[in-house]
Amino acid sequence: MSARQLMKVFVTRRIPQEGMKLLQKASMFDVLVWDSDEPVPRAELLEKVEGAHGLLCLLSDRIDAEVLDAAGPNLKVISTMSVGFDHLAIEEIKKR
Repeated sequence: MSARQLMKVFVTRRIPQEGMKLLQKASMFDVLVWDSDEPVPRAELLEKVEGAHGLLCLLSDRIDAEVLDAAGPNLKVISTMSVGFDHLAIEEIKKR
């Protein structure tokens, strides 16, 4: 990755200001946020995650093989702002 190329991070919902400040402070990230308190529609999730290196999601976002395929091989980190992780296809994520 060249010094000028930013890593894309998709955030599927508004998150607390402190978290956004941390992401925006890191100059290596191009942060794209679904700017709503409502869940990102599935079609938008599939579109916005394309080429992402990181994904910050919430419990209402189903992260499965379809999302992983849409993201592509750049996706290295999936983080969830939730108590559990039932919405993540853990076995599929481990494979990749």
